[in-house]
Amino acid sequence: MALSDRFSRLRSQHPAPAGAGADLNKRLLTRLSPRRTPSWRQLRYLPTVLSRVERRVAASLLAVVFVGLGVMAVRVWQLHVVSVPARGGEYIEGLVGAPTYINPLFASANEVDLDLTRLVYSGLMRTTPEGTVVPDLAESVETSEDGKTITAQLRAGLRFHDGKTLTTDDILFTFEAIQNPAYKSPYAGSFKGVTIAAPDEHTVTFTLSEPYAPFLTALTVGILPAHLWRDVPPQSANLAEFNLKPIGSGPYKFKAFSRDRVGTIRSYTFERFSDNGGSGPFINRVAFRFFPDFDSAVEAYRSRQIDGLGFAPTSLRDRLRGRHDANEYPLALPQYTALFFNQKRAEVLKDPQVREALTVALDRERIIADALQGAGELVDGPVFPGFAGVTSTPPRAAFDPDKAAQLLEKAGWALPEGGGPRVKSTKDSRGRVTATTTLTLTLTTAQRDETSMAAKAVADTWRALGIDVKVDEVPAARMQRDVLRPHAYDVLLYGQILGRDPDPLPFWHSGHAVEGGFNLALYANRNADALLEEARKEQDAEKRGLLYTRFASLVVSEHAAAFLYRPVYPYFVTTAVKGVRADEIAVPADRFSGVADWYIKTRKGWR
Repeated sequence: MALSDRFSRLRSQHPAPAGAGADLNKRLLTRLSPRRTPSWRQLRYLPTVLSRVERRVAASLLAVVFVGLGVMAVRVWQLHVVSVPARGGEYIEGLVGAPTYINPLFASANEVDLDLTRLVYSGLMRTTPEGTVVPDLAESVETSEDGKTITAQLRAGLRFHDGKTLTTDDILFTFEAIQNPAYKSPYAGSFKGVTIAAPDEHTVTFTLSEPYAPFLTALTVGILPAHLWRDVPPQSANLAEFNLKPIGSGPYKFKAFSRDRVGTIRSYTFERFSDNGGSGPFINRVAFRFFPDFDSAVEAYRSRQIDGLGFAPTSLRDRLRGRHDANEYPLALPQYTALFFNQKRAEVLKDPQVREALTVALDRERIIADALQGAGELVDGPVFPGFAGVTSTPPRAAFDPDKAAQLLEKAGWALPEGGGPRVKSTKDSRGRVTATTTLTLTLTTAQRDETSMAAKAVADTWRALGIDVKVDEVPAARMQRDVLRPHAYDVLLYGQILGRDPDPLPFWHSGHAVEGGFNLALYANRNADALLEEARKEQDAEKRGLLYTRFASLVVSEHAAAFLYRPVYPYFVTTAVKGVRADEIAVPADRFSGVADWYIKTRKGWR
């Protein structure tokens, strides 16, 4: 018998007085069960006790409760559960060229070597995607008040890829090898006159003969395992097998490489390494495929044989953008392209009015549009904001062809009535013309798409002013020997890379205006020399930046060079790879400065 029927029968047999029905029901229910609340077993009979209206109300209330709980659960999920990087996946990048020495002592001579070395080796310091230099293998790095002593404390538990412990012995070996002339390391100049010592097993000190603010960037060089390299004679170090099967302490360790039938290396594969603290890189494998030229690399990228490709010529950029499952990252190197005026070779360039005329005649925005397809930034001097504390630049040289023509006229270079290039006449004491000189210049540049197109645009502009301009395009392989070292040019269109912590002294100090020196304008100014010398010793970034700004103003005011642009290079990476960042880079390999944070796989995690 149902509970409701039982209650009805009891009411008919024992009618309650008026107003006492509710009390009687309570007493009857209390007698049936001493509990004040129904048990879970009794709740099964609730639908039979409730009326039809009561059941509908109860169902509606339950529906509201469940919907509310569902909304709350979804909201909690949205607020606190996110996709986070997970381990797994493989990234394949295409590179033009081939590896030679995957060794930090020699890698700077080959961009492919630098790329691979960046993954395999780690240094006392490292560069972040923001372009700052921070400790890596070092726990901390301190600079003495006089700026001459740098002390590094190693992190505990450091290991190489072969499992051996990394110690101060490896640090000493690496930097002493760099200083050893027998190794012929390109980094030797950065450690000339530096005394290196290890007071204990966790500490390394570097003592400089004089303060040098950018020195910390030199400590980003990768550390070699002394237990493997100590027995290799320095004279034959470049022949060692470890140059192709490297062992370091970086985020990725060597797995394998492949060759074709004629022995050319075609690919390299590296695996994640996480023994040196942190979560380690997320991507399990990073592989590289090598191509003889950009055309074949671009085709491999477009056919999805590789996942990434960077630093392609601007003429190929549209073809690269045709792949829609990739992101394009603009990478701006700390470099500038300029026209360097060689006053020692071309007599006409000794006149500052002529140099100024050549400068203000240039439509630099048009040059960027034509030569770089818009992928460049204007620069106004030998340093620019964002590096070494620099916050401002000299006033921009405005494009003014009329002023350029007036300056040339004022300098004595007139346009002949019958047409042709400008000439300057030499007259005797009676005012008779004894000789005429034609305004002629040779513009030299490397035989590359970007610089060739820029040189053409510059030459066309100067010819419109009445200057006889010859363009000499030199194969890149001959530039150093035939052009740069002997300074064999009137005007040189060339790009200078300043480095991770820009130090323009080698490019503008009069002491480097010699054969083989990097002072391409052969610029000599005692005040500029003093500013450059003081700036490289200054530890305070703001003060250092002000010194460089004053130096730049001198160079620009004397029109030692016409500064054109800072190229921006494209880096294409498949959208499957997340976390790619390279806000500031000094060399192309810096695009891997945050490779440990790249990821392909994800998992759900709490915020």
